[in-house]
Amino acid sequence: MQGPLISGKYNRAIEVILAGVKLLEQQQHIDRGKLQQLQQDAPMGWEASQRGEVVGGATAMAKIRANRRSGTVPGGIS
Repeated sequence: MQGPLISGKYNRAIEVILAGVKLLEQQQHIDRGKLQQLQQDAPMGWEASQRGEVVGGATAMAKIRANRRSGTVPGGIS
């Protein structure tokens, strides 16, 4: 806690603590959003697997990496 105080970014220890709490709350919000998205996507994945529309792990990861590089958000891996 001394680093942020010494640097002058914060004047009091409570400001450092509050900034840390705010960051934790933001991360929890992001994590909840990710969990909700996974919960929504899981049934689609299950249904696709029931139809035989699945790919191997290496193929899936290659498609995910390609989508991340291109900035696209896939609706599912096909």
